[in-house]
Amino acid sequence: MGKLLVDNRPGETAVGPQGPAGLPGPTTEYFDNGVTLGNFSKINFVGSGITLSEGPAGVLNLQPPDSSGIVLTDITCDSSVFVGAFVRMDSSGVALNALADSMANSNVIGLVESKQSSTKCTLRLSGKSNELYTGLDPTKDYYLSTTLAGQLQDTPPVASGTVMLKVGQPFSATSFVISKGDRVQRS
Repeated sequence: MGKLLVDNRPGETAVGPQGPAGLPGPTTEYFDNGVTLGNFSKINFVGSGITLSEGPAGVLNLQPPDSSGIVLTDITCDSSVFVGAFVRMDSSGVALNALADSMANSNVIGLVESKQSSTKCTLRLSGKSNELYTGLDPTKDYYLSTTLAGQLQDTPPVASGTVMLKVGQPFSATSFVISKGDRVQRS
């Protein structure tokens, strides 16, 4: 039994002879960006958010999810954490809303993409977020807020003692690309 390896690029195809009812025949040759992976009679396919669709005769199209990056699921979070919030972790491994008022509170790990319950969430550590926001300005950089826990501001903080942390920039008015900078405490 062979493995079809997909390297997270759109447009991967698998081509093979037609079998009964339009299904691949006894063996199928699989390609990854034009390079053959060999002939296989069966595929064990495991993936999350990946679409496998039938194309023209004998062609299967594999489409990875739109966004990439690192996402952690089933993370314990404080009940005050909200979808779209930028969070930090406490010493017990609980996600808390981050705030740029000190070095400890501004140690952002990522943003909350979803909440499965009041105390369980999915965190995006890098890459492009889902459409979680409204009114973002793609021409601006965004920083961790100094006054509203978990939120963003489009100007760097200047007050003494606050922490300047660029967390990224909008991809659109509704989605965000995490691109954390270094934390700098204002004096």
